[in-house]
Amino acid sequence: MAAYAAAWPWRAPVADEVMTSFEDRTRPPYNFPEEQKRLRQVYWDCGERLTAEVVGLAEGVFAKMAARGAQEGGGAGLVSAATGEMVDPRVGARGEAVGGAAFTYEGPRRVVSKHPHDLIDVAEFTAAFPRHRAVHLLRNPLHRLNSIYRRNWKAIMGENHDLLRFKKIAQRWLEAEYRVTFDQMKADPAGFFGAVWRAWGWEFDARHVASATEYQRTHYHASSAKVSVKKKPGKLYSEAKFEMPREVVEMYLADGFVRGLMERVGWSVRVEDYLERAGDGGE
Repeated sequence: MAAYAAAWPWRAPVADEVMTSFEDRTRPPYNFPEEQKRLRQVYWDCGERLTAEVVGLAEGVFAKMAARGAQEGGGAGLVSAATGEMVDPRVGARGEAVGGAAFTYEGPRRVVSKHPHDLIDVAEFTAAFPRHRAVHLLRNPLHRLNSIYRRNWKAIMGENHDLLRFKKIAQRWLEAEYRVTFDQMKADPAGFFGAVWRAWGWEFDARHVASATEYQRTHYHASSAKVSVKKKPGKLYSEAKFEMPREVVEMYLADGFVRGLMERVGWSVRVEDYLERAGDGGE
């Protein structure tokens, strides 16, 4: 969700796990360039390393996606709040933006690359892609885990209800230069998206913030391949109802590293805050 919302004001395409995906993403709904097939195969064959060949193939896929503007007509441009129509996407195009003010974007086409923290090491990524500015996002581990339970994705869980994987992700988040949390996107979207775009070196103003905020408020990503418009804007399916067993919640909160991190970030460490409660099911 965060990557797509951050890219939305510019209609920048999102290269969603182009290297690490388990399936071919050259077909709908992704429609990545044909080279993505070879990229993911080479990445897995070499032991999930960012070799020179992997990096070269990835840069080629990024370049093709940026040139094509793959996020539904992408390129430069915003959506008109009045008509819902997309502004002319050509570089340097001018039109009506959110709020009705005129805007101009002149510069290279962009692509946002989204990767899972647990597969690519921070230092390795930085060395392999020195021109790319990475922002690491972390979610409350129990909200993240509850999302897995609610979607019945328990088959993807790692050891100890994914505790070890989360700790690996969290450690890499702590090592990253630019860090944000999922909660910031909900509580302070202007601060969240501003932090992301500043880290990327993208110029922005209040119109971009409004566009990204509206996207994250009204869209629901059941998965990267399944996106829909929310029936109840602002509601989060994974947080409207808790389905984790009490013993799992207690196991996470009993882990010293996890509890310390949650306290540091400001997340609740009360068991009761993660147990089943009345809710409407959200989105």
